[in-house]
Amino acid sequence: MEPPAEGAGARTWVAPVAIAAAVLLGNALALSGAVDTNPLLLYSGLAVGVHPGLLPGSPSIDPNSGFTLQALGHLATSDWLSGRLPWWNPFEGLGAPLAGEMQSAALFLPAILLHLAQGVLYLHVLLELVAGLATYLLMRRLGTGELAAGVAGVAFALNGTFAWLGNAAATPICFLPVTLWGLELIRSHPSRGSRLGWAVVALGVAGSIYAGFPETTAIDTLLVGLWALLRLPGLGRRQMWRYLGLAVGGGVIGLLLAAPLVDAFLSYLPHSNVGGHAGGFGTVYLARSAVAMLVMPYVFGPIFGFYTFDHSGALGAIWGDIGGYTTAGLVALASIAVWSALLSGRQRWLRLGLTAWVALAWAKTFGVPGVNQLVAHLPGFSGVAFYRYAPPSWEMALVVLAALGLDDLARGRLSPGIAWRATGSSLLFLLIALGAAEHELARIHGAPHLDLWAGASLVLALGLIVLVGVAAAYPDRLRSLVRLRAPAVVALAVVAEAGALFFLPQLSAPRGGRVDLAPVRYLAAHLKGQRFFTLGPLAPNYGSYFGLAELNVNDLPIPSAFATYVLSELDPNVNPVIFTGGTQAISTGPSPEQALIQNLAGYRRAGVAYVVAPPGPLPQPLGLQRVFGDSKATIYRLPGAQPLMTVSTGCRVLSSSTYAAEVSCRQAGALLWRELDIPGWTATVSGRKVAIRSASPAFQRVPLPAGRQLVTFSFVPPHETVGAALAALGVLVLLAGAGIAWRRAV
Repeated sequence: MEPPAEGAGARTWVAPVAIAAAVLLGNALALSGAVDTNPLLLYSGLAVGVHPGLLPGSPSIDPNSGFTLQALGHLATSDWLSGRLPWWNPFEGLGAPLAGEMQSAALFLPAILLHLAQGVLYLHVLLELVAGLATYLLMRRLGTGELAAGVAGVAFALNGTFAWLGNAAATPICFLPVTLWGLELIRSHPSRGSRLGWAVVALGVAGSIYAGFPETTAIDTLLVGLWALLRLPGLGRRQMWRYLGLAVGGGVIGLLLAAPLVDAFLSYLPHSNVGGHAGGFGTVYLARSAVAMLVMPYVFGPIFGFYTFDHSGALGAIWGDIGGYTTAGLVALASIAVWSALLSGRQRWLRLGLTAWVALAWAKTFGVPGVNQLVAHLPGFSGVAFYRYAPPSWEMALVVLAALGLDDLARGRLSPGIAWRATGSSLLFLLIALGAAEHELARIHGAPHLDLWAGASLVLALGLIVLVGVAAAYPDRLRSLVRLRAPAVVALAVVAEAGALFFLPQLSAPRGGRVDLAPVRYLAAHLKGQRFFTLGPLAPNYGSYFGLAELNVNDLPIPSAFATYVLSELDPNVNPVIFTGGTQAISTGPSPEQALIQNLAGYRRAGVAYVVAPPGPLPQPLGLQRVFGDSKATIYRLPGAQPLMTVSTGCRVLSSSTYAAEVSCRQAGALLWRELDIPGWTATVSGRKVAIRSASPAFQRVPLPAGRQLVTFSFVPPHETVGAALAALGVLVLLAGAGIAWRRAV
């Protein structure tokens, strides 16, 4: 007989409230203002008066939480609030697609929060809440009790990727459990059409795409497909086909709903430079030392806290490449679920299939021979940075397995044999992790309290594994010692472990500081239709955040024509996707400052009128004039820079704005616009559509008749009419299907 506390009569509001409370507590320091995790302060290059955090290092492993998600997302929300569709970004490089770039999450409704000063934090909290509650619903649909489902919800809401990655790669994560929940809804009542499941799958698929990071979505889709296959056993033939039909149908509707963004992305892709995603990232894997961080995430100290003490550069590379972690408590519970499946057959296909996914993902992440080649042969995966963006999928798999293991414990299904086998397996994995850590620990010299970090990590991991093992083997004895049921003790310990590891990075966040906006105000007042270039302060892509045209980029993808212009006209010694004014492709080659001096003509042709540099002297060739300076930045004017809109002889520009110009011509002429030429642009002259011609090296030219004319430019992805029609079709199908399901229900 099932324990009453785990049965259908349990209070169903307790676990969701606990999940919400865990998310709020996990982010308490940032939400309260005790620390400031705003990427604008951390990464804009304009921070002053910063009070360091209590711990060294960084609160996040990826500054693209600022460069892409915050800066570009803020521009997209500004466009929406101004009544414009966010198709184009005129403030990055020579201009670039905004929605099609994806990482801006330009069409993702919750991203409207990015318009707020602390929008990145608020967006992450919202996504964590959705992830936790969806995981709870998934586990309840799988038949687990409230306790196991609640623990799963907390564990996935506070997962290792949410804790470490603040960039756009984390935004689709919450839709993985949403989609899996939809599959379980379909499976639970396939004979009645599963009135809600297909719609939930559709919303999960669409949400994952709109969230704006294709790699995370692609890898999660592999797990969704595997899950669907693993849940076929136990269904009759007719039920099986109905299940698959509704699942695939939900996925197709989701793709229809996301068609506008899919079109924007796919239309941009052939004209873009994707850097290592062209194939290089597909063969990259993590150093074996990073195995230790799977269950002891801070064994080498806080995020980027001690990387400078490893002169080999290995620790910095690990932090730069890793994408998440799990916890020892989850591994121990997952081991119980696996051994229970092996020895008793409970949900064998699902449990063993998820275990196989974790094993495959880890093998690919750490470069096990043969696995790299296997995954690389999947369509579109040869350039996917699997090592970085697969963690949400294997974290999800481990959370589900752990919840199933905890549910077995709560329902009294475990024998001592299962408990000890699971404990032995977990301890063996911990031993492997320790062996992996040993070499890296030996390379870190002089880091303060490193032994304490490593020792505490080991004690925590070992303690959780032993506690889970004892609770599983001797539940009654444990209850007599602590006056709590063994499942409750394990649940509290696992939740506490997840919460502590999630909370820790906030202690590396600044406890105060402000952003020096004086350079921003100067540029806003003086740019007047031209661009600026930065050698550090006002980092890329924060020109987009403030609505200032900035030649620099730090983005993927970028227009291939712009990449060519950078290398041929501006700086041949740079990777154009990180054209930041502070990086070099070859350390012995020209510095960004030297490249600027050597290629001033190219900068002038791009419309660069101002150069932003760190405080201090800068060589001033050819009349580069200092016009502003404070403690964060010095601004120089570059005489002779071309306006973004110029006209041929006999014409003059009367006025201009971002996408329009009023001109007057004594005779027929042409207008040259120094904005990137890429499919999707249209132009009108006094209301009449005219053909846009390419102007070397990457600009646009339109013909002008004699007289006074208003020239306007507009960018829409080439097939967006079809994309909008498909999305409308998806909405109609979704609403019609929901209406039919509702009528049948009543």
